[in-house]
Amino acid sequence: MRPLTESEKKELVRRVTAGETLPASWQKRLFPDSGRAEPVGKEYRLVYEGKLKREEVLAQTTTWVPGDFRTQPEVDACVQASRETERLLDLGL
Repeated sequence: MRPLTESEKKELVRRVTAGETLPASWQKRLFPDSGRAEPVGKEYRLVYEGKLKREEVLAQTTTWVPGDFRTQPEVDACVQASRETERLLDLGL
């Protein structure tokens, strides 16, 4: 595939910025091996050879159950408490 020319880049940016839909010729130009795009309401789903379905991805995904899940402020508070405890132990209190 040859790279986009400067005029093609400007045209593409103009159309995207204006919120225009791209003609089918742009799809082939930008994604020559992509297959086709399926319309889904006002959105499009990109379809290509070898793409896994959502169910297949989920079936291959390892489940992770958080044991001790804390937010960053909670972690910071624990670290600060540990430092204060160390200081007290160093002072012999």
